[in-house]
Amino acid sequence: SSNVGMVKIAERFTNAKFEEYLRKYGFYDKTGVDFANEPKSRQIPHEKWDGLKRYTMAFGQGIAVTPLQMAVGFSAVINGGNLVEPTFVKRIINENGNPVYEHQAYIKGRVVSEETSKLIRGMLYEAIERGGGVKAKIDGYQMGGKTGTAQKSGRGGYQRGKYILYYAGFYPVDKPQYVLLVVADEPKSSMIYASQLMAPLYRSIMERVFGYKNI
Repeated sequence: SSNVGMVKIAERFTNAKFEEYLRKYGFYDKTGVDFANEPKSRQIPHEKWDGLKRYTMAFGQGIAVTPLQMAVGFSAVINGGNLVEPTFVKRIINENGNPVYEHQAYIKGRVVSEETSKLIRGMLYEAIERGGGVKAKIDGYQMGGKTGTAQKSGRGGYQRGKYILYYAGFYPVDKPQYVLLVVADEPKSSMIYASQLMAPLYRSIMERVFGYKNI
């Protein structure tokens, strides 16, 4: 987790190219999920960005997305590079146990190459094994994930003592089948870092998932 490192990477992009990838990840559109009242995107075109916008967005501030948008974008990074339309309904069965509806995954577009996706999965595996996400680690399971700690903005700038914390993780590393995003909005805790607060929460939820799914 290095804001300076992300700014250095952002310097290699033009504003137009940076926005192009934000659009590829679906941050300028609704996800299309089968649920009513999904909010509209609140992004502004790059022509109206100030001189700091690209850099603050590079490390997770200066941009507003829904948790579902973030989960979909994160999935695209680790699933081989495809932006997939999410759904709440996988299957509908009748009273006899026979399926009457089966959701077919819809790929909205490609964000990154499979090679890039594989590389990032390896980085996220290292982050959970030896990096800031070690408290999310479950012995015997190869997972990947990343913490996030962002200041909240308000009138006149960022608000003192107010944060959004999250942890995004997946399992297994080689062919991801599960993605979990946990978010805390202004947590009432003395621990203001996602590595301390959210990584253990992610671990406890995934332990229950593995038990429920008999993995």
